[in-house]
Amino acid sequence: MCIDNKADINKKSVNGDSPLHMSCCTGNTNAGRVLLENGANINITDNQGFTIIHRAAAKGSVECCAVLLKMGADIDTFHYCGTALVLASRYEQHQVVKYLLDNGATPTIRDKMLDTCLHHAVKNGDVETVKIIMEKCGDQLLELKDKHENTTLHVAARTGNEE
Repeated sequence: MCIDNKADINKKSVNGDSPLHMSCCTGNTNAGRVLLENGANINITDNQGFTIIHRAAAKGSVECCAVLLKMGADIDTFHYCGTALVLASRYEQHQVVKYLLDNGATPTIRDKMLDTCLHHAVKNGDVETVKIIMEKCGDQLLELKDKHENTTLHVAARTGNEE
């Protein structure tokens, strides 16, 4: 009804959230789909520069990520905190990590501290996510160093992660 009456589909809240940000962050994929079908900007950013796919990945919504990718979202869109894959790993969303890797996310893209998705999983002691990443692309990531020249093995040793 709001859309039919010409409501601004991309209008942002005081926090910079568009209706699409809100629908995906609450897991309301049906509303998100309707918004996208009616012209919502899939690449709109909030006040912190996060796109909808960044927020959906951080919240752990595989379903929203799937809708967004199907509708043309860039799986590797960059934010200084990382891509959707890095954010999903940082927030221990292992199902999203698996989904994004299965759908072509580039695992070697890093955040502003040069951390990869594997660095974040190891820092968190998130064994499930580490296993997924290692199985899918570990060979590409093991020797990559963060801003402090630490590989994931250095990080694991520092955090006491035995696995």
